Amino acid sequence: MWAHYDDRFADLTHYDSIFLVLHRAQFFNGAERFAYPAPAAVVYDLLLHLGPLRLAAFLTFTLCLGVLPAVLFGRALIRRGLACAPAITFIAVLILTSWPLLFLLERGNLESIVILFTFSGAAAFWQRRPLSAGVLWGLAACLKIYPLVLLLLLCTRRQRTAALLGLATFATALVFSFWFVGPTIEVAALGTVHGIGGFVSSYAMKTRGDELRFDHSYLAFFKAPLAIRHLHVNPDVRWLSRTYLLLFGIGAVVVYLLRARHLPRTNQFVLISIAMVSLPPVSYDYTLLHLYPAFALVTFLAVDAFRRGSTPVVLKHLFWCFTLVFASENFVYWLGLRLNGPIKAAALFVATIVLLRNELPDPMAVSVLDPAAPA
Repeated sequence: MWAHYDDRFADLTHYDSIFLVLHRAQFFNGAERFAYPAPAAVVYDLLLHLGPLRLAAFLTFTLCLGVLPAVLFGRALIRRGLACAPAITFIAVLILTSWPLLFLLERGNLESIVILFTFSGAAAFWQRRPLSAGVLWGLAACLKIYPLVLLLLLCTRRQRTAALLGLATFATALVFSFWFVGPTIEVAALGTVHGIGGFVSSYAMKTRGDELRFDHSYLAFFKAPLAIRHLHVNPDVRWLSRTYLLLFGIGAVVVYLLRARHLPRTNQFVLISIAMVSLPPVSYDYTLLHLYPAFALVTFLAVDAFRRGSTPVVLKHLFWCFTLVFASENFVYWLGLRLNGPIKAAALFVATIVLLRNELPDPMAVSVLDPAAPA
């Protein structure tokens, strides 16, 4: 996956040196500074205390994060009438061909913890426990800001108390982490802002060819052609990044207000999940794991439709999109352009258009058919 053999699990160990100055101002303003919100520093510090067991603990946790929800998903499919053998085969294929899971394992990124909270929050949301969903999504957002958009699902369902609880959880976790990281809450807060800003200026506002092939954000779709080496384009693309943030930011708000918030909650959930992993200026492929709850909903609808003797075209289109999103296209090149990221960005955009144009039923409201007659 990477040109350098010694780059495996690099995200897990990248900040080891600066944790020697944890609780000091140098933690945020040194030459190598922390680029995540302060709560992530608390998690990194806990992992460091595991010593030589850190990597094994991370790999075990991430594998369980992939396998255990898949087993629960398989059981749900069987309850909906799918025969045991095809259900097991389907789940095995999902796990073995999951490029986002493989990429997350190889990178050793903190995204594993974020995914735990977004998965759990999704389960609570669909089990009609909005307060739990709000808390869990708030915890996810305090580690990496972008899951905060999931709280829109609670606003549109007239569950504003749960959304406010999620925001309160987010804010409380930030303040306590600022206190822990130190040396003062003010220094840690400003350091977090500067660290995130430094990450955006280093990654979002420059074309980094080796990493763009793993970036499926809409911005990366436009940056990828500029990274072709023989074109010799200036890697500083601040103009493009700022234009993207302005146009896509305004466009996302307009689409949400005029169309998305009026759609059924299945559409809203899948759309906001897609927006969460595609609209940020940088979004590497391990974030695509956040889409598996949305994929589960579409699969439930497909199984129910198949049992009734028909499969709507909209579900077929969504399955093609998810296939491209979850599989690896790292082998696809064209004139020096690495197409894995652009293909995924295009698939996410097409899925968004499909969902905006077609209303989906609530898979939890559809009656489960008799499982005795396997599909």
